[in-house]
Amino acid sequence: MINDKKITRVFKLFLGCLFVILLSWLLFVLLDKFDLYDNAFAHFIYYISYFAVFISFYLGIILFLFLIYLVLRKFISKKV
Repeated sequence: MINDKKITRVFKLFLGCLFVILLSWLLFVLLDKFDLYDNAFAHFIYYISYFAVFISFYLGIILFLFLIYLVLRKFISKKV
């Protein structure tokens, strides 16, 4: 089942979204730990990270639902 090229592509995109979310949360924690909010560059990093988390979260939800659809479609087509 995992040898299906479409499923592996969608799964890799989903893992990429999770990685971007994890990296952005790491940047949030580092900004908070070192109290870098008074720096203009830190504000830029904060908003870029916030935007990346926002986009990756919703894209990850869409990809997760699409991945479930592909796996179920493949599973049902093998049953029939």
